[in-house]
Amino acid sequence: MNRQSGNLQKWLAVLLGAVVLLVPALYNGYPMVDPDAGTYIASGFKFDTPIDRPITYGLLVRMFSLNGFSLWGVVATQALLLSWLLTDVVEIVLAEKFRAVFSIGIIAVLSCATSLPWLVGMIHPDIFTAVCFLLLFKITVSAKPKWWWYLFFWVAVAVHMSHPLLFTGFSVVLIVVAKFVFPGANPQLWKRYLLTASLSLSTILIMGSAISKSKHVFLTGTLVEKGVLKVFLKEQCATHNYQLCRYYNELPETSDGFLWNESGPLYKIGGWSESKKELTQMDHDLLTTPRYLWMYCSSSIRQFFKQLNYFDILTGTFNFPPGSNVHLQISAYVPRDIHGFEKATQNRIDLPEELIPFKLYLRWIVYLSAVVLLLMLALRSKSFNSQLKIVLIICLGGYILNIADFSLLATVSGRYAAKMVWVIPFLCLLTAFYLRLNKKVQKT
Repeated sequence: MNRQSGNLQKWLAVLLGAVVLLVPALYNGYPMVDPDAGTYIASGFKFDTPIDRPITYGLLVRMFSLNGFSLWGVVATQALLLSWLLTDVVEIVLAEKFRAVFSIGIIAVLSCATSLPWLVGMIHPDIFTAVCFLLLFKITVSAKPKWWWYLFFWVAVAVHMSHPLLFTGFSVVLIVVAKFVFPGANPQLWKRYLLTASLSLSTILIMGSAISKSKHVFLTGTLVEKGVLKVFLKEQCATHNYQLCRYYNELPETSDGFLWNESGPLYKIGGWSESKKELTQMDHDLLTTPRYLWMYCSSSIRQFFKQLNYFDILTGTFNFPPGSNVHLQISAYVPRDIHGFEKATQNRIDLPEELIPFKLYLRWIVYLSAVVLLLMLALRSKSFNSQLKIVLIICLGGYILNIADFSLLATVSGRYAAKMVWVIPFLCLLTAFYLRLNKKVQKT
């Protein structure tokens, strides 16, 4: 096969893979949306940074919907991006044994048996966490990374508030590994990671407004769910005049209950903006006291192990009737789509409830894949090439760090793990393909 023919087959595989990744959205009859979708659409078209998230994804929604022509353009772009990255990873690992049909087969299995296509087909930035890790892999193994890979990486980091800490920290870990653990592997590698760390850190400039307006509320919500805030207030209200003391008995059990219940304690003390001074001081007092800090860390560790086994698709994909925020924003900014949106499956049936058996099936696929992958790692890891080892380290490390990030700074939610858990079946398939093809070569 000549080079030109091989490239054509590869890009045909990318296109076909993108179509396969859109199967859940096609089943829904429209890109899937949750309550956050309305905020993203409005922020991009109003050029207004929301109080609780960066504007970046909203701008991408506007760009790839072709300025409001259709939200199908957004999920099609996400599908193409993931299909391209996955095809590249498969090609890099399998090297000269790569065939376009292999990547199509792997993507097809992922579309039938993982959370990946449900993320791709949704108007939500969760899929970009995996995009960042896959780009880091390409940057690591490439002889000369292209400049636009770094640009893609920077944009992907900038779409979510959890990303700057996650990818700055991960890049720093990679710097240490490249510089001091394996200094002879590639003397220039640490400089690439220094650049990704700098790019990750720089996205805080984009998020500055949202972080300033929301960090005190999100952190207090986290303290609520970890159970630390109630203990703190019970012991400190006698000597401190915190406004929340008046509503101690009304504190909810969950972060969502604290953040979004407009009749709850947060809104009784002034809401997101008016509560900033008090909540910032209270959070500082709590986290600088060793006893409460220990309780916070202990709860974070328990939440880490809980989150490790808690992943779910279709979180928040409710029915959005006329008058709901999502319906209003699509009507206002993507009017051509409104008829298709109203006919979407999620607006006609309870989609999360309807797909409970399928979600159970996805869970068992992850468990089975994890067992098989561990067996292959234990028995055959010595035969892995460096590219396979690197993608295993980056993707599995990324999965663990993503969960640790949310366990420490947020709450337990099915979507937080679901956005990366699909890499376990992917790595299982990729490793099995690699071992099978190399076994054939050895026999020959």
